[in-house]
Amino acid sequence: MNPKCSHCPLMTEDRECPGQRNGRVCYRADPTRPNHTPGILRRILGFTVAAAQHVAAGMPTVTEAQKAARLAICQACDQFNADAGTCRKCGCGMSTKAEWAGSACPLRKWGPIEAAQDVEAPALVT
Repeated sequence: MNPKCSHCPLMTEDRECPGQRNGRVCYRADPTRPNHTPGILRRILGFTVAAAQHVAAGMPTVTEAQKAARLAICQACDQFNADAGTCRKCGCGMSTKAEWAGSACPLRKWGPIEAAQDVEAPALVT
């Protein structure tokens, strides 16, 4: 068995690591590299699940102040890719994700916000 990197997804398997033949494979799989992001399929799946949950909840959004506060937390995080406006952990576009009330940071730096309930005004007594 060929030696494998400590982050190799094939660590427990007996087959040869593709990174032994192509260093780019190993480099892209390394979660400790500075610009690591999830692969395209994982990003599509994650966004699809988040969008479906958002629609199922009635598409609640947060206020502009809440969105700005969430984005400020993201921008201060070492996992934020400022060039793309995405999270390196989940791969989501944070401008969109921060707007959805039911969404949460994958690093648990901010969580869902309950949308304000419509409250009936009290009846006027005449």
